[in-house]
Amino acid sequence: MVPLSGLDICQYNILLLGAVGAGKSSFINTLSTVFTGKVEPIAQFRQSVSSVTTKLKKYDLRSANDDTLKLRIFDIRGFESKRENDKELELLIDGRIPENYQFPDTVNPDDIKERPNPTFNDKIHLICFVEGNSDYEKLSTDLKERLLRINQVICNTGYMLHE
Repeated sequence: MVPLSGLDICQYNILLLGAVGAGKSSFINTLSTVFTGKVEPIAQFRQSVSSVTTKLKKYDLRSANDDTLKLRIFDIRGFESKRENDKELELLIDGRIPENYQFPDTVNPDDIKERPNPTFNDKIHLICFVEGNSDYEKLSTDLKERLLRINQVICNTGYMLHE
C-alpha cells in the first residue's frame, strides 16, 4: 500500500482511540504479527485499571522482509471518564502534539507544548476506535458521555465517522 500521489505524505497515520483496557496496544501487536509473521510484541501491554500507555507513541509497521510499511500507528492513553482531553485530542489529530508527549493526569490546554507548523504528513489520516471485549451497555454513564464528547471533537475536526 502506497499513499496516494499528490498527498505529499510518507505514510498513513492511524490513531487508535478507546477506553482504558480496550486493547489498543494489543491491537498494534496483532497488526505487527500479521505483517511480520512473527509474534514479537512491539507495544507494551498488560491488564490494568489505569492506562498503561502514558506517552504518545508511534509505531512504524514492518513487513516480513523488514521493509517499513506505509502505515504508522499512534497509540495514546486510554480514555477515562474523569480525565477531560478534548483540546489535547484536537491538537493530536491536527499533528500538533509531538511523539513522546507525556499525557498528564489532568489536562491544562495552556501547558501543552505544540509542534509549530505541522504538515499534512504530521496529521492523523485515519481514526480507529478499539472497543475490545467491553460491552458498551456495561460502561459507566460518565464514560459513555465521554465517548460521545470524543465523537463530537472528531466531527469538529472535519472527520467523517463511519460505523
